[in-house]
Amino acid sequence: MTDKRDYTRLPDLINGCQRLISGLKEDGDEPKMYEFMLNALQNQPELVLPMFIGSIELARQNLGQDRKSGSSATLFYPIDAAIRVTAKQKNMLPNRDPLSSGNWTEEDFIRVLTLNSNEIVEAAGNLTTCKNLPQRAAQMMWLIDQTEEIPINEKLAFIEIGASKGLILDSLRNPKSFINWMGQSGSSPKTKYGEKLGANKYPGIGVDLAIPSDDWALAMLLNDKSRLEVAQFMKDFPGRSTVVKGNALDFTKLPEIKNFIFANLPSVPFVISCFMLYQLCDTDRQKVVKTSRDFLKENGGGFLLTTDIAKYVGSPDKAGGAVSWIENENGEVVSPQIFCQGDNLCKWEVIKEAE
Repeated sequence: MTDKRDYTRLPDLINGCQRLISGLKEDGDEPKMYEFMLNALQNQPELVLPMFIGSIELARQNLGQDRKSGSSATLFYPIDAAIRVTAKQKNMLPNRDPLSSGNWTEEDFIRVLTLNSNEIVEAAGNLTTCKNLPQRAAQMMWLIDQTEEIPINEKLAFIEIGASKGLILDSLRNPKSFINWMGQSGSSPKTKYGEKLGANKYPGIGVDLAIPSDDWALAMLLNDKSRLEVAQFMKDFPGRSTVVKGNALDFTKLPEIKNFIFANLPSVPFVISCFMLYQLCDTDRQKVVKTSRDFLKENGGGFLLTTDIAKYVGSPDKAGGAVSWIENENGEVVSPQIFCQGDNLCKWEVIKEAE
């Protein structure tokens, strides 16, 4: 019987980093910083192992998050982001943007780790993985268009669990402006989307374990094209949606959520989880989904949209992508299920029609 992975052990860290690098290459993401990290784990473990162990313990204490045996991305991404953001804050790569891996050498990597180990542990242990691209709202709008249970111009109130900076909520808040922005940025999918929502504006609120700075959110984006696009989106849509600190397992108990629903009556609640559930163990994943359904029932019905890594939701043959769909408060799938690809998920295909 294979032992459960334990990321406080060096062999498991090395294996986890190797798997992550393979996954990044498969997805078309930039693995350079993780290759530096792998070399350091193999050649200077005394430098990096304490950082991983320290961040795991801090995340357990301060976020209630188990990174010791969870997803490698949940552990490695915050370490990487902490390295980049710390280097930027301390101007350790003069005349270079530390958020871009192309500006780093292995010597830079080791120097920043050596001089800033405490700061890196502190940042990594208190913040989370939050690769939050606003363009992902496009596939959500298309799914809404295909959902017969949602009429044109339905009053919807969006609640995103694992919302990071709230950029997806910013996109959904003003669909027409977002669709225009997508056209200008060149990111628009080939098919029309947002036809049911385009004429209105929609309220939204997000929940996250830790609300990141702009630099942290941008450091999570591993290729320069995505980072530049998201930075431009932040400038073009300067008013951030409200995101409150909280745990997805108990988001319905937050007073801000209760107040949001009351303030937006009679809007239909619409819960979103985009690339958050994969970070949880199976028991907690199921709990979040049940909690969401119960919440919708308590508020007269509504919808839950989940976008999750394909291999975790019954499509192990669909490498390098995610599956997305909408269900109602009873767990009945009411939209097509689609397989989304690309960094911003703006390419998709239907893999199963609505039930």
